[in-house]
Amino acid sequence: MYWKSTLFYTASLLILSGCVGPSPTPKKGTIIDSTLPMVELTRDGVYVDMEAIAFEWKSVNDPRVKGVYIYKAVPNQEKASSELKYYKTIENRFTTHYTDVEVAPDTKYSYAFKTFSNDAEGQQSMATDVKSLPVLDSVSWLYSET
Repeated sequence: MYWKSTLFYTASLLILSGCVGPSPTPKKGTIIDSTLPMVELTRDGVYVDMEAIAFEWKSVNDPRVKGVYIYKAVPNQEKASSELKYYKTIENRFTTHYTDVEVAPDTKYSYAFKTFSNDAEGQQSMATDVKSLPVLDSVSWLYSET
């Protein structure tokens, strides 16, 4: 009886926490469906900070779309890492923003986005080059007199 209640609680926890299975990732040999909408950044769709880069795109209303794949590259480093590679999955087509907090100050990155459905992927958006802000100069000494 004890193992049944433990199994029930474990399964309930997994379902409620969203950890039932891994996030979908791009698969080799997947069909490219040119009728799926492309991710289109809004007019002011890129926001930059020292340790974060945020993106905002127009809503995807096509019911076939299940989410968005994000691709990332770090140019001007090793040649192998300058290519766009799969980075993250957004599993909800209603999500219209993403913030990457895995960035270093004063570093250039490239990002691209691709929608996906159950059995196909859309075309990849054009790459967006972004440079994170440099570290602010520190104040070495401050004196105040009243």
